[in-house]
This record gives sequence, structure tokens and C-alpha cells, in this order.
Amino acid sequence: MSNALIGGNTFYTARVGFACDNIENFEVVLASGSIVNANRTSHPDLYKALKGGSINFGVVTKYDLKTLPHDMLWGGLVVYDNSTTARQLSAAVNFTNNIHNDPYASWIGMWEYSSTTGQNIIADALEYTKPVAFAPAFHEFTSIPNTTDTMRFATIYNLTQELVQAAGYR
Repeated sequence: MSNALIGGNTFYTARVGFACDNIENFEVVLASGSIVNANRTSHPDLYKALKGGSINFGVVTKYDLKTLPHDMLWGGLVVYDNSTTARQLSAAVNFTNNIHNDPYASWIGMWEYSSTTGQNIIADALEYTKPVAFAPAFHEFTSIPNTTDTMRFATIYNLTQELVQAAGYR
């Protein structure tokens, strides 16, 4: 099942909503076997139900998404020692409480166990959907001492590749 059918967090979520909010049309096979297109004008109730409603209303065989033009983004993965948890939580609360002030910023915080080091770590995916380095929205995160970071100007493809989990673990 596609992440877009159950919500779909993206680097653009603060500005344009979840991936499911940007689906223009669903092609759906209904329980009767008929194939319909659900959009704003055709089957609008089904269209609304499918936006984040998972696969409970039929088998979605295709969907059409709005696209967003973009240039280079600024971002990457910043890794911190687990001892920074209190500062991370404070930064996260302030970031989410103020995202309306800068909807070009995206933060995905991950607390994880590293089998390589045998330690718990914190990994922040910080992405800015304009080609601007060190946007003020990230100040609290970037002021916390980190162990590594990959922050740079890159394409959305390059930045999402860092978030791919190892095969077989999800």
C-alpha cells in the first residue's frame, strides 16, 4: 500500500499538506468490480474518503498527484548522542509550535538504536525546501552538538535516499 493513501509525510507537508492532500484523482476498483475515477467532480464522497482513508473503500490502481516545482533543497541527516534528548524535545516542541512561521522547513526526528556502535542515537532529518542554508527555523537543532551531519544543498532524491531503511527491517 502506498504511503500516499494513508497520509504521506513529505518535506513539503507544512506548506501543502500530506501527500494524500495532493492527490487529484484516484482510479479505484470497487467491490462490485466496476472501475471508477474518484475526484472533486466524479464520486466526490469516495474521493474524500480515500484521502488518508487507506484501502478500505476499494482497490486503488492508480492515482494522480499534483507536482511541485523545486530547485535544490538544503538539508541532510544530523546525528546526535542520546544524552541530547531533553534539548531535542524542547527544540521539537518549539519547531512544531512555530512551523506556521516558516512552512518551508521540515524536521523528522528519529530515536534509534545503532547496532554498529551499540548505542541509542538521535537522527534528525532537517530539510529546507528553498535553497537556503541554515534557515532560522532550525537554529535550536543546529545549536545542539552533533556527532555527524550531512547538511548540504542537494536534490530531493538525494535527501530522501538518506532516509531509506535497510531492506527487511520494515
